[in-house]
Order: sequence, then structure tokens, then C-alpha cells
Amino acid sequence: MGKNNKYLSFGQEGYTLVFDFPYCRKLMNTLKLIDELILRYKGKIYLCKDSRISKKNFKNINKEFNNKEFRNLRYIKKNFFKSIQSERLGI
Repeated sequence: MGKNNKYLSFGQEGYTLVFDFPYCRKLMNTLKLIDELILRYKGKIYLCKDSRISKKNFKNINKEFNNKEFRNLRYIKKNFFKSIQSERLGI
């Protein structure tokens, strides 16, 4: 699979690794370290599986969500595309 320029696409060369962990406060530091690895190796975060990445890390990992064109797409209708997650991540 090659690079894809769509906003929610993961079209890039590489592998997919998925973790499903039950909530545990002690696990949060480990997940922060995983976020740093994802950032270092230019990986992505799959939003459907995320409930805890920080706004700062998300914006550094998923830069395509920071551009004006994406923001305009979301606000075609006022607050049409809005969720608790999008508010938490500032997207």
C-alpha cells in the first residue's frame, strides 16, 4: 500500500500494530512511551481505538488534522462534526 493524501487515511508503507488494554492507571505511563515511539517513527494513531492520547502528542503525530482545509471541512455546518474526542484533541 502506498501513500494516500486523504485526511483519515493510513495509506503509508509499514505495519499495523493494535493494542487493546483495559483501563489501568498504572498503564498510562507505558502508553505515553508508546506515543513517543509512534512520533519518533512517524506512525499514526487510529482515532476509533483511542481514548487517551494528549492533544499535544496527537497534533505532533497527525499533522494533517492541523491544516485549514481540514478545519473548514469539519465546519461546513456549525458543530456538525463534533465529539468529545474532537473537543479533547482540538480537531
